[in-house]
Amino acid sequence: MTRATGAAKPTARARIARVSAWRGWRELRAAPCRFWGLAAFLFAVLAGGGLFVVTYFASSYASEQQVRAQALVSSVAVSFGAHLRGALNPSLAVATFVESGPPPTHESVQNWFTRAAPALVMASPAIDDVQIAPCGHVAAVYPLVSARRNATGILLGGGHDLFNASSIIANRRQAAILALTTRQLHIEGPKNILSPLTTCTASCKYGQSALLSRIPLFASTTAAADPWSLGYRWAPAPGGPPLGPFTAVTGCDAVRSAAAGASLCDTNATGDGRRFWGFFTIIVVWSQLLELAGIERLGAEYKWSIARSDETSDGTDASPSLVVASSDGSLPTSAYDAGAVSSVVRAYSSAWVITIEPRTGSLSPVLQDGAVAGVVILATLLTLLIVFIALQQRLNENLLYSMLPRRIVSMLRAGDEHIAEHFEH
Repeated sequence: MTRATGAAKPTARARIARVSAWRGWRELRAAPCRFWGLAAFLFAVLAGGGLFVVTYFASSYASEQQVRAQALVSSVAVSFGAHLRGALNPSLAVATFVESGPPPTHESVQNWFTRAAPALVMASPAIDDVQIAPCGHVAAVYPLVSARRNATGILLGGGHDLFNASSIIANRRQAAILALTTRQLHIEGPKNILSPLTTCTASCKYGQSALLSRIPLFASTTAAADPWSLGYRWAPAPGGPPLGPFTAVTGCDAVRSAAAGASLCDTNATGDGRRFWGFFTIIVVWSQLLELAGIERLGAEYKWSIARSDETSDGTDASPSLVVASSDGSLPTSAYDAGAVSSVVRAYSSAWVITIEPRTGSLSPVLQDGAVAGVVILATLLTLLIVFIALQQRLNENLLYSMLPRRIVSMLRAGDEHIAEHFEH
């Protein structure tokens, strides 16, 4: 019978490994600069080279994505601007008719509007309706009922007075005054155009968010009692009373010309023989405008936002941009920052900034951080492996030198096959 007298003795292999480790540690302590310097040099070369390659390809990828994103947002911006201008260009035709030639009468403008309105609406699929407002009162709308809007209510109660701040339909006074004082086409919105008197029909595909463009019209006049200021009862909406007569602009005394100092509704207030006649308005359905511009092309890969700002007549921005639409539903407080690219569209008196950002948050490759970590780990492992091989080679040399003279070792390494020496004694 035998019994254990203590811990089991280590095997021969374990003893050899322990001795080898002790000799390796002693060698490291004897020549630290040789091995740790080699390790530092190898790690710097391997990690630096790997990081350079990763950074180079990541930078190239980001540059390609930047170019691609810029081309994409520029394409959408060009399309957006073209469709926006196409929807608003009929305003110029109306302004040309009213402002050119002899002083227009209410009857001639109404007859012309009745004939021309169907063609004006056909200028763009995004146009919901067009409106004309002599003396600032909406007196004619075409079409009265569309898929998105029932405009008949606008004509009730004597016509919608755009200068009436307490209107139950919508308060447009501030926007009307801005368009009149700048004497250029002004764009409101996008905003909800629903009111207590308007409803969205069952086929309302695009909702009620819309742009309202308003251009002030100035007619020639030679006297206070010109033909169009004598008053005229506009044709009534179906089932309603005739509108008018419109002979003056409500509250126009507050709208004064900086040059002449007089109300822009006075005779010859502009200084060139003209005075304010009224407004022409185009309602542009916002979501349909975005669809025509191809904004859905950005949705799968990019987040997008659209900001707008008003401009002065010389084209410079008059106010900071305000984000009015976003792919995320809730509007960001500002344009995207990381990896974002933008394109600016200018249309009449407004500037629109379309900004996109990858949904990953950056133009750089998604796996860039993982690649960097992989390079560092691989460089560390290779460095340790090479240092270990160098250390083992050093230990083998020490063992060889302990058994043979260095001169014999050198001869063996040189390839001498017959090593023999003759001694006299």
